[in-house]
Amino acid sequence: CWLVHHFQGRLYALGRLQFLPGQFRHPFRFYRHAETRRVVALAEDRLLLRADGQLAGADGGVERRGLWHSRLQVDAEEIRGNPVDPRGRVLPDEAALPRPEWCEVLRRGDPVMTVHIPATGPMEPAACGDSLRQAVSFFDAHCPDVPFRAFTCHSWLCDPQFEALEPPPANIVAFLREFYLHPTENASGRGTLSRVFGHRGGDFDPETAPRRTSLQRALAAFRKFCKISHISL
Repeated sequence: CWLVHHFQGRLYALGRLQFLPGQFRHPFRFYRHAETRRVVALAEDRLLLRADGQLAGADGGVERRGLWHSRLQVDAEEIRGNPVDPRGRVLPDEAALPRPEWCEVLRRGDPVMTVHIPATGPMEPAACGDSLRQAVSFFDAHCPDVPFRAFTCHSWLCDPQFEALEPPPANIVAFLREFYLHPTENASGRGTLSRVFGHRGGDFDPETAPRRTSLQRALAAFRKFCKISHISL
């Protein structure tokens, strides 16, 4: 189905990255403070979550212990709900945002520009940043009828656990830190294992995994010694 975007002329290559107009389809609302410009995301009401702040559907929904529901209440005075840590998990303690100080900037259904990372070489921060700036200028000048409120990226590369690797992959970490991460449905380690190791299903054995690249070596060691059973988005 990805090739349909090419045939329809909807996928734009601008420098290192590619861009596809779309909609934000995730159950989170983003707010920006009027003075500090700080951004805070809140989970929508009644999301079923795991104890670690991931959606209950992650890893196929096999984890059923410690499940809880998020809460979101909006009235004339404040916005109160469970905030999303920018590293990608919903927190159990509620936050209260005074309505006069916080403006909603993104919610489910809003237009966004989705970012695709083609496998064409290193993800150097300068090149990725230049692509994002090109996209703002390009769509403003040539596609004014395609508005978007944010850049979004749904990728195995946007996993905060990459920051814990030894050594951490510098370009990947720099890229994911440009985004406000949030949980996603059906997140699992399958995409990472497939992309990095060519793993196609069944049990993954870090002992026999290939170690041709620095990323393969770091991931294999991380899974072996930290006892991580999955890598979630």
